[in-house]
Amino acid sequence: MSVNSARTARAIVNGALSYVDWFPYEKHTTRRAEAFFSSGKPFSRIERQHLQTFENAGVLRNVLVHQSTHSVRKFKKRFVEGKSLPTREHNPAAYLRGSHAVGQTRMAFLMATLVNALESLCV
Repeated sequence: MSVNSARTARAIVNGALSYVDWFPYEKHTTRRAEAFFSSGKPFSRIERQHLQTFENAGVLRNVLVHQSTHSVRKFKKRFVEGKSLPTREHNPAAYLRGSHAVGQTRMAFLMATLVNALESLCV
């Protein structure tokens, strides 16, 4: 199929929606890639560690944007429960400001791992 304009391409991908969901990655991005790209590549060949990075970013994005009961529950399940975190870091913003390693916040680590995951799709 050949598409001659960005507007038409957007309409095909978005359907009737004004936006497109990309996360969870395997549910949305992989399926969409398999529908529009040959064998879904490069999106279908993502490594497990990069998939985990995208999923973590999606959970953090949702809780920061929505603060819904559901997004807060998912954040706590993924990042707080069973972890040795100071109580003050049990909320998303404080969690991201917290230390991942000496001299590196969790936010800086997340951004570095996201860049690495994105670069892996460009190879």
